[in-house]
Amino acid sequence: MTRRLSRSTIILLALTLSGCGTNPTPVANPPPVSIRALAPAVYVEQAGSLSLLAIRLSALARDRSTDPARRGFAERQDEEQHAVAAQLSFAGRYIDQLPSARLTADDQIRFDTVGASATFDRDYARAEVELLARGLVLHRAFAAAGTSPTLRPVAEFAVPRFERELAEVRSLR
Repeated sequence: MTRRLSRSTIILLALTLSGCGTNPTPVANPPPVSIRALAPAVYVEQAGSLSLLAIRLSALARDRSTDPARRGFAERQDEEQHAVAAQLSFAGRYIDQLPSARLTADDQIRFDTVGASATFDRDYARAEVELLARGLVLHRAFAAAGTSPTLRPVAEFAVPRFERELAEVRSLR
């Protein structure tokens, strides 16, 4: 079943995703989420990779960060992202769209870059802000216009977690 979005829905979605927040911290521009990218398979691939990247970066931070607050954030994020990944896996199994246990090529490069960094805390914080901003855009878009009624609750579950984590990691800078 193909679902057409009205012009007003697309405009509302664009305004919602435009990031009218008050945080002046510059954030790397997340790639735009197109209407076509809201297909279940693409959502599962991207959302799964983002949660896996967050989990793996959290493990690095717990081992390498010199900041106790950042290590505490990593611990909390690990729990939250395991919850998101579990919801995604459960819903994905139901519709035969299981998330991969691998990062996308771009996310693998991000992970390797942070892992090899000589300025770990700074690069970790930058990578976290970027991945959480991307995840928030993805989950909000799918919650609003995703084509799978099975996966939309996963996106709705993920949004407040990504919002909370993004606010927390920005406060650690």
